[in-house]
Parts: sequence; structure tokens; C-alpha cells
Amino acid sequence: MEKVQRLRLELAISLYSQGILGLGKAAQLASESRSEMNRLLAERQVPMHYGPEELAEDLQHGRGGQ
Repeated sequence: MEKVQRLRLELAISLYSQGILGLGKAAQLASESRSEMNRLLAERQVPMHYGPEELAEDLQHGRGGQ
């Protein structure tokens, strides 16, 4: 993995774990799919959080939005 990509991933994981970014935005920052981001977070045992922002992202995603 190239350095810039690795830094983006590490930043995304850190910001997600601090509750600053939701899953969708963290995945976008890391240039990963939501499912891959979920897998990476689980692999590192980062607790998942689900709130209004994640619900809105899921609803948008379900409607075919980005």
C-alpha cells in the first residue's frame, strides 16, 4: 500500500473511532467501500457507532445516492 493511501486509511480510522466521521465519510476518505471499511474497523476491533449521521448515510446509500 502506498504511503499516501496508508495515511488516508489511518486518518479515516482515527477520525471514525473518535466519532468525528461516520462510516460513509471515513470510507470515502480512505477510498474504500463501506463494506471494506467495516471489515478494516472490525479487524482492528474499533467499536462501531451508529447514530443519526450513519442512518442518514444508509438511507441515502439505499436510495442510490453517494
